[in-house]
Amino acid sequence: MNREEFFGEKVLHAGFSEEDIKRVKNAYWLAKRIHEKQERDDGERYFEHCRETALILFEYGNPNADEIITALLHDAIEDGFAPPDIIKSLFGEDIENAVLTLSKTIPAFNEMGTLTERTKKPIEEYFCEIASGDVSVKKIKLADRLHNLCNIAIGQNEKWDRKKIQKYLDETRKHILPIAQNTNERFAEEIEKECKRLETEVEDP
Repeated sequence: MNREEFFGEKVLHAGFSEEDIKRVKNAYWLAKRIHEKQERDDGERYFEHCRETALILFEYGNPNADEIITALLHDAIEDGFAPPDIIKSLFGEDIENAVLTLSKTIPAFNEMGTLTERTKKPIEEYFCEIASGDVSVKKIKLADRLHNLCNIAIGQNEKWDRKKIQKYLDETRKHILPIAQNTNERFAEEIEKECKRLETEVEDP
């Protein structure tokens, strides 16, 4: 799905105000710029994952504009190294806080705007913060994880061997599925289905 289809088929039919449509367009543009030189492990443009995460939200319910904006920007801090205050100044504190909650790694910048360090959250703390947070953040994390699971396959990418996939599945069952089961039944069913598919692939010699 390209930009015209994303807005023409999804955003413009979501009941958003003109101002919110403008905000979504700005988030789309910013996410594309932030991730423009990045690729996923499978070689796909990184931005495609951000857009697909937003599209899953449209498919699984009636998201508001802030949820779509956050979905588009959910990796902007962790993987795009965007300063949190930029997101705050453009989209407000609520979206800044949501993106920070969804970020496993938080960058720090000096007065010149140069990245100086990255602080990784303890994994238990990270998932606990999401589980105890706003339902919008939970849904975005579920959409993010579902898209990741759907794009993993044994032998498809050398970076995702059986051991790494099994670790990802263990993490999903321990942390993500409980969130899904308490948040959205459809997410829970689809994530469970993808886990079973990958578990079969991992076990198959």
